[in-house]
Amino acid sequence: MKTIIILLVSTFLSISSLFAQWQPIGPYNGQSLALEKIGNTIVSASWTGIMYSTNNGDTWKQSPYYGLEKNIFSLAVSGNKIYAGTFRTGVYVSTDYGISWQMSYPVDIVLALTAKGDTICGGCATLPGTGGVIATTNSGTNWSQIGLVGTHITAVTATGTNIIAGSINTGIYTTTNYGVNWTNTLSGYGTIQSLAAKDNFVFAGTSTNGIFISTDYGLTWNQSTLTNDSVLSLKFNGNLLYAGTESNGLYVSSNNGQTFSHYDFPLDIKSIGFSDNNILAGTLKSGIYKSTNGGTNWTMSNYGNQKVMGFKSDSLKLYAGSYDNGLLFSTDGGTSWIQSDLVTQHLNSVAIDGNTIYTGAESVCSTIGMFRSTNGGYNFHEAGFYYDVLVTCMTISGANLLIGSWTCIDPGGIYVSTDKGNTFTNTLGYDIRSLYADGNTVYAGLIAGFYEGSGIFVSTNSGFNWQSIGPLGKSVSAVTVSNGKIFAGVGNGVQMTTNNGVNWTQSLTTTSRGTALLAVGNYLFAGTEKNGIYFSSDNGINWVQKNQGLVSTQQITNIALQNNKLYASTFGNSVFVRELAEIVSVKSISEEVPTEYLLSQNYPNPFNPTTTIKFSVPKSAFVKIAVYDIAGREIETLVNESLQAGTYQANWNAAEYTSGVYFYKLVTDGFSETKKMVLVK
Repeated sequence: MKTIIILLVSTFLSISSLFAQWQPIGPYNGQSLALEKIGNTIVSASWTGIMYSTNNGDTWKQSPYYGLEKNIFSLAVSGNKIYAGTFRTGVYVSTDYGISWQMSYPVDIVLALTAKGDTICGGCATLPGTGGVIATTNSGTNWSQIGLVGTHITAVTATGTNIIAGSINTGIYTTTNYGVNWTNTLSGYGTIQSLAAKDNFVFAGTSTNGIFISTDYGLTWNQSTLTNDSVLSLKFNGNLLYAGTESNGLYVSSNNGQTFSHYDFPLDIKSIGFSDNNILAGTLKSGIYKSTNGGTNWTMSNYGNQKVMGFKSDSLKLYAGSYDNGLLFSTDGGTSWIQSDLVTQHLNSVAIDGNTIYTGAESVCSTIGMFRSTNGGYNFHEAGFYYDVLVTCMTISGANLLIGSWTCIDPGGIYVSTDKGNTFTNTLGYDIRSLYADGNTVYAGLIAGFYEGSGIFVSTNSGFNWQSIGPLGKSVSAVTVSNGKIFAGVGNGVQMTTNNGVNWTQSLTTTSRGTALLAVGNYLFAGTEKNGIYFSSDNGINWVQKNQGLVSTQQITNIALQNNKLYASTFGNSVFVRELAEIVSVKSISEEVPTEYLLSQNYPNPFNPTTTIKFSVPKSAFVKIAVYDIAGREIETLVNESLQAGTYQANWNAAEYTSGVYFYKLVTDGFSETKKMVLVK
C-alpha cells in the first residue's frame, strides 16, 4: 500500500489541538451498579458496560467492554484480577485493571459476586434450570454450580468457611461445606439486597427492614438498630461499615453495627467504593459522587454513561433527552448542563421551534407521550398528545409539529399538529422509526415487517400526504438529504438515491445499523449502532471512520452541528464533541486521476495562522498528515485515512504554534519530496 506522510516539523513543542479527537462533555450522570478498586484504578459497572478511573473518580474512561448488550450487575476483585457478573453472558475477567475483558464462565444472569482469596462466588438470577450459586476455587479457571438451583440469588458473600447467599423473598441461605448443604437461616423480611462480611460478622441489607446482623458467620441473625430502610449496598473500609440506602442517605458504623451515624444523600446509593481517603457513591440514575470528608459533603464526578436518545441543537443551546434522567440543556456548548423540571422520564426525541421545545416520552404505553416548554427548556408541561403509543421521533416542518410513533394500544404512525401541540391528526398509519424535515418536505423512515413496503415515505406538504419511495423492505433509522441525494440509515449502513427513490444503491457498508445522519454541504456524517462514526467528504461516494476518542462499539443516536463543532450523542455514554474543521481538514478538489505523485508549495507562504497544502495521488493510498517537532516527535495528526486517486488539499491551523520555519514532506514507496514553509505572527 502506498503511504503518503506530510511531515510538518516545528522548532516549538506544542500539544495537540483540544478537539483532535472526540471529547466527552456529559451530561454527567447515569447508573453505577457496582464499584471496586484494583491497584490505582476504580472500576464501575453499569447497564452499558465498564468505565474506569485512575484519578480517584474525578474523571472516567470507557472500557472497550461496552455496548447495549454489555449489562454488568456485579464486580469482585481477587489478586490482580477483577471479575464482572453480566446479564445473559455470564462472568468476565480482566487482568489489566478493567480495561480489557475475557469470558471466564458462560453462565446466565450473575447479579452478585464476592471474592475470598482464589475462591470467587456468584449469585445467579432464576431462569428455567438456572439460578443459585456458582463458584471457582482456582481464580476462574474452573467454575461449578454449588447449590440453590432455582433460587433467585441477589447477594452473596463469604467469610471463614461459610458462604452466605441472599435471595428474593425467601431470605438468606448459608452453607458450611461449600454448597453440599444449604440452610435457610433468615426468612420473612423481603428481598436481601446486599451482604457484607468481616471475620465472624455478617451484615444483610433488606428491601424493607433495614439491616440484620449475624455474629456467627451467617448461621443466626438479629435485627440491627437500622430497621426501616431499603439498604441497597453494604461495604467495609477497614473497621468501618458503610450502608447505602434508597433515598435515605448513607449510614456508617464503627462498632460492627451496634450504632450508625447518618449522612444525608438525596439519591439511591447502589454501590460504594473507596480510594485513598475518598468515598465513592454510585447511584441508580445520577452517576457517581465523591466525598473527601467521610460522607459529610459530596460532589458529582464526570461519570458520563447516560443513555441520550433525543438530541438537538440550535444556535444557542444543546438539548439532551435521556432514559431515566429527563431533559437537560446546555448554553455553553456542553461545558455545563442545566436540568429541566423533567428529571426521571424516558425521553428519546426533541424538536425545537424557537423558544418552544418539544420532547417525546417513551413511557411504555402511557397516555403521556409528549411534553412542551415555552421558556426554552426550563419548565415543561403536558401538551395535547394523549395517545397510547410509543413516541420514537419528532420534527418541525413549516408551522407543523410531527410526531413519529409505534403502535401500542392506539395506532402508531405520524401525528401532525398545526397548533403547536394542542391537537393532532394521524396522517400515516405505519410504525415510524425516524423523521427528517427539509422545509415543507418531510421524510419518514418506517420499520420493516410492519408494512410490506417499509423504507421511506415522503410528504411535500409538511406531513399531510405521503408517498413511498423505498428502499423496499428496509427499516430506516435515519434520513438526510444532501445535494439532490437522499440518504437512509439501514441495517447494514447507509443507502442513497439520486432519483427520488426510483433506484437505491449502497453508499456505506458496515456490520451494524446506520442510526444517525447529518449533512453539512458536501460533507456527510453517519453514526452507527456498533461501528462509531463515519465521514464522507464527497457526498457519500467514499467513507472513512472518525472514531478517535470513541469506543467504536458504542451506539451513536444523533449527530448535530453548532458553532462549527460536531456533537454526537450515545446510548450509554452521554455526549461527545469534536471540531468540524479537524475532521474535514483534507478536501478532494479534483476527481481527475493524476499521472504522478505531486507535492505543491503551501499557500500562502509565509502564513498566519492557516495554510493550505495541495498534493496529488495517482492511485489509492493511505494518507497520514502528522505534525512533528524538530526532534522528530509527533505532536499532531491531521489526517489518518485512505484516499482514492485524485488531487487534495490539507489545511493546517498553526494558531497554537510560534513563528518559525516548518517543513512538510511527502513520502511514498517510490517518491519523496520536502518543502519549507514559514509561519510569521
